[in-house]
Amino acid sequence: MPPTSRGRDQAIRERAYTIWEADGRSHGQDWADWFRAESEIEYGLSGEIRDALFISNRAFVFPQKINFTAAQRDDDLVTSWLFMIYWENGGNTPTRYLTNYVSYGITKEPIDLAFEFPDGGHGLPDYSVIGPKGVRVAQIVVAADDLKKVKNGDAHAYLWGWANYDDIFPGTTRHRTEFCVEIKALDDPEIDQCRFSFQRHTRYNGMDNECLYEPNDTGIRKYYKFIDSGDIEKVIIDGTLKASSFEHFRQLEEAQWGDIADPLEAASELTVRGQFVIRENSPELDIINKANIGLWSLSRFAQVSEGGTINLSGARFIHTVENLFVFSFSIGELDKLTMEMCVNARRPYDACVNIVDLAGLRRKIFEAGRVRDLDCKVSDVFEPGWIQIVEYEARSRDIREGGVIEPSPFKKEVKFTPQSEVRLLLIPKEGSSINKEVLILEVPELGAHFKEVFRHYHL
Repeated sequence: MPPTSRGRDQAIRERAYTIWEADGRSHGQDWADWFRAESEIEYGLSGEIRDALFISNRAFVFPQKINFTAAQRDDDLVTSWLFMIYWENGGNTPTRYLTNYVSYGITKEPIDLAFEFPDGGHGLPDYSVIGPKGVRVAQIVVAADDLKKVKNGDAHAYLWGWANYDDIFPGTTRHRTEFCVEIKALDDPEIDQCRFSFQRHTRYNGMDNECLYEPNDTGIRKYYKFIDSGDIEKVIIDGTLKASSFEHFRQLEEAQWGDIADPLEAASELTVRGQFVIRENSPELDIINKANIGLWSLSRFAQVSEGGTINLSGARFIHTVENLFVFSFSIGELDKLTMEMCVNARRPYDACVNIVDLAGLRRKIFEAGRVRDLDCKVSDVFEPGWIQIVEYEARSRDIREGGVIEPSPFKKEVKFTPQSEVRLLLIPKEGSSINKEVLILEVPELGAHFKEVFRHYHL
């Protein structure tokens, strides 16, 4: 017999708690646990009704609108426009493992049914999450010269993109949304008042089984992991990956690992070259107090009075992010990356594997992976972190040139540019005690996410 009305909610609550414990106490899927428990307790709730309940509450991502604004100017003329695509989650539950990408293209003739909608090479896809009824904005810049050709009837311009994501309900398949619109310039694109309209294309507009492509990380970008030949089997056969802390990379010996070791890994440096003596009301006092040493934790760095002095000549201030862990790989053209990583590098690798399903790899690491060194699940000690491309720029400067450079886990010195690195962060959970700098992750069926490219490389 089904439970009485008074005991129904308590029975569902207890069953949902049991499901939560059985699934490893995963957070963020309260809805899924409750609905599953409800469907099990209410034995009269048919599979059709249960599925309808899931569908009506699952994440549902679509491009809600496109806004635009002038991005750059030369004197009084607009030289480029920023188009903002608003991806909205119309569902009552959050997305999981969302990946989205937006491309732009200009053609002399209208695109036809044979057009393949390639990813347009504007960086990496965005790996993120959209909460219930939330919005995520993708941006892309288009030159005003291109849009003038559109206005004059000499060209056709298009925006297209995709979003791949999971919902939080167990047993459901990965979802996909595709869109394509043609940009119409209604006024002169070189003036601020220019208006645009967006005409839906007849193809590449759909959701799930209406889509042109499957919801995987497909496109022109390729992800490669360069390793030693002896480690190929560790990845593909043994199913293990190595994740290292930023502190580990800061401590690697320069002599052997000069192309990888970076004392400013996830850090920045503010130097004080030459003489720098601070006195009351001196220019140096103003400089040091405006340098943001302490990253906003200090209202001012120093106070000097009654003839006192502070000598900071030759000082260095290092700011670091928290000690996160990272799994790194490269993105780009194989031949170019191979030359940099296997030939030109001071400490070259001689093997390479291709990551064939990046979204699936991240999902498998955080849902099923174990940390061998800690004898626990990855999800016990780590939060799923961002996947993002590394930017290369100066991480050190003298205090006279400006204040502290904000440290970032996704920025490195310019000399490391050839790595073309992408990072998957593992963020320690609050209260986690991790006393190692390098961890071995055991991931079931890991080989399904990698494909061997070569081993024992030589020119």
